[in-house]
Amino acid sequence: MGDARAELILDPLARLKPAAAHRIVGRSLPRVAIPDKVAGGVVYVHDMRLPGMLHGRVVRPPYTGADHGEFIGNTLEAVDEASVHHVRGVRAIVIIRDFVGIVAEQEDQAE
Repeated sequence: MGDARAELILDPLARLKPAAAHRIVGRSLPRVAIPDKVAGGVVYVHDMRLPGMLHGRVVRPPYTGADHGEFIGNTLEAVDEASVHHVRGVRAIVIIRDFVGIVAEQEDQAE
């Protein structure tokens, strides 16, 4: 999209799905994941480990109390990439405008 702004226009006259058409909402369903959760099985996506998997963390800028404006994405002055290159396992530092991300071999290295 580049620098284009996307805006979703909602139709206030859109019809809701009739309650009788719902198949799951409002019904009790079996909690099939509970035994794995109690036993520590892999049930959450963040518990999965794959060969060659990398981990990432995002450094977020301090936009205190603001979530829009021309300054969003345009205030980062510099990133000292050399300050983290000594950390074992760091594979990449991703900088896109105000976005700064760290990619590393282990979760704790990314943190």
